[in-house]
Amino acid sequence: MHPAGKPNRREYIECLRRMGPQGRIDIMLELTETMYQMLRDAIARRYPEMTAEERHQVFLDKIKKCRNRNY
Repeated sequence: MHPAGKPNRREYIECLRRMGPQGRIDIMLELTETMYQMLRDAIARRYPEMTAEERHQVFLDKIKKCRNRNY
């Protein structure tokens, strides 16, 4: 990709480097929780008739499907 397409990328990478390992782990965990919440919200909108337990099972099924796809 052309560098002009992402003007803040270099700044972002430098910020991550200054953060250190624990800071990067903290950000990764926060992003993961945000993604999980977005998925839960999407499932609730898609299946409003389901009970909370049924929606939770759909959530677990979708997470299971996504895990370890890189291996």
